[in-house]
Order: sequence, then C-alpha cells, then structure tokens
Amino acid sequence: MTLIKKSVSGAILAIGVLFAASFSANAVIIKHDIFADSVGKIGEIEVELLNSALNTGINDSAFDDTISLVSFNLLDLIGADSFDVFNFEAVIDTDFVEAGLEFFALDADDVGFSPADTWSYQLLVDAFDPFSSFIDIFDAFGDVVFFDSISLGQAQLSDLPKPVSAPATLAIFTLAMAALYGRRKTIS
Repeated sequence: MTLIKKSVSGAILAIGVLFAASFSANAVIIKHDIFADSVGKIGEIEVELLNSALNTGINDSAFDDTISLVSFNLLDLIGADSFDVFNFEAVIDTDFVEAGLEFFALDADDVGFSPADTWSYQLLVDAFDPFSSFIDIFDAFGDVVFFDSISLGQAQLSDLPKPVSAPATLAIFTLAMAALYGRRKTIS
C-alpha cells in the first residue's frame, strides 16, 4: 500500500511540475520582413527577446543581453551561413512587444566568397524616423553598389507567453500541495 501511495504522489507531483513548466516559453521570437523602397522585399530579420525582459520598458541590446540576433536573410543570402555580423543593435519596447523592433542597426560582411568579392552591408531602421532608415551595400573596394530607403513589415511573434488563468493556477497549486501532503504522509 505504501508503494502505491508513493507512486501516486510522485505521479501527481510530476504532473504538477509539467503543467507549471508548460505555461511559459524562454523567449519571444520577433520576425520582420525588410523592404527597400525601390525593389520591395529584400530580406527578413529575427530577434529573440528573453521572457524575463517582458514588461520592463525599453530594452536596447547595446546595454543588456536580453535581445539577440537569431537570423537574418538579405538578398537570398542566409545570415548564419553567409554573413559575418560585426555590429548589431536592436531596441524593443517590452511593454508593447507586438509592435516589434523600434530600432535596429546591422553591419555585416558576406563570407564564403574570395576576399576580392566580399561585400559589406549596412542597415539602419528607426520606426520613429523613417527618413533615416537605409541600406548601403559596398563592394570589396568600398564603392557603393546599392543604396535605398528601407522599412520593416509588421512584426510576427512566436512563443509569446500566455497568461495562465486563475482556475488553472489554482488547480496546479492544489495538485502540488496534494502531492506534497501525500508524500509527507508516506514518509511518516
């Protein structure tokens, strides 16, 4: 009988822990399409915002590590395989994550080509000053190959944590307390 009580209380405790852990993700992924005024969509960018930073106001990747670059694609070159990013900055209002990036700056060189064919890319987007948002692409000799004004498409969010309802929280808490009580009774 004691073995059955131990098994049941262990199962209840495990289920309670699983339910509690399943209600939150570690980070929010924010994705934007990047548009150049003259040619349309030229790529996309994904950043990660840690859940611990949600509802803490304006966060800037230059001052903390709650925002990080996940990936970007520019002109069909994939960031992780094709670019050496040497400068990245992003600003997000964590009280209104659904708005996405308020500012980002990115400087990168493409890799995988010979040094003579390496191009450099500079992007800057400011949601509050669209006239200062641009992309510049330079060839290996420092000559401008392409430049244009750019903008971001609507933010696409994934893994945004959902608030847990009061009844669900109460049920999880009750299960955990019952498991602890049952465990205490089996130990005695």
